[in-house]
Amino acid sequence: ITNATLDEEYKLYKIFDATLAVDENGEAVLEDGKPVISYTMATKVKDGENLVDNPLFAAMFGSEENPVNDYFNFTPVEGENKGNITRKTTATKEDIQEYLNNLIDTETEAADYAFVTSKEITDGSTLTFDNLEYGYYMIDKANATYVTLTSTTPSVNVIDKNQIPGDDFDK
Repeated sequence: ITNATLDEEYKLYKIFDATLAVDENGEAVLEDGKPVISYTMATKVKDGENLVDNPLFAAMFGSEENPVNDYFNFTPVEGENKGNITRKTTATKEDIQEYLNNLIDTETEAADYAFVTSKEITDGSTLTFDNLEYGYYMIDKANATYVTLTSTTPSVNVIDKNQIPGDDFDK
């Protein structure tokens, strides 16, 4: 994150897992000039030795038997505790952003499960989250501004433009 705000905490949440389609040479498969990416979500997660309901899945879709969500479709993968995620054609990027912001703000158990890490910028103006698995991530800044990262590009640069204005200056 470039232009990161000094002494501001940034939290990272992983919403979906992502898989990049590659050809026999290991090159990304492109469709309309963009890489083909599939998103998945686990319906069950390990809790010690047991499988339990994934709190993020439960908050987003309810149950495996009748998954309901206004913004995403969930298609179970037979024999596995996961399913494929696609965006509904009626859902705009703005709708999805607002929905996910609200989900992280109100669904504590789901947010705790999705939480990956947090960092605070203490020097300079660049903050780096590294060694992340491919996925659909959200960055939550302490002033309640969010951004989603939907890429499987190894390096993504986010420019923070949501600074809280200072109050110690003359107009």
